[in-house]
Amino acid sequence: MRLANLDGRATIVANDGLVDVAGASNGAFSASIDKCLGQLDKLDAWYRSANLRSHRTSRSRNSRSTHDLAPSSIRARFSP
Repeated sequence: MRLANLDGRATIVANDGLVDVAGASNGAFSASIDKCLGQLDKLDAWYRSANLRSHRTSRSRNSRSTHDLAPSSIRARFSP
């Protein structure tokens, strides 16, 4: 699973399109990339078990590309 930030929303980058995490999960996961990173194991398990075909947006139809993706984390994480 590849997680990205698209227009400030957590987005899964699949081979055949993009999946908005909050929309596809019906709100079970946040649109916040930082919150999704905090639940990465649960998000990955959901992604592997969910049927997301109807939630994927074709990159060509959406005219999005990897150039539209922002950094995955908007806050730096430091270990004390």
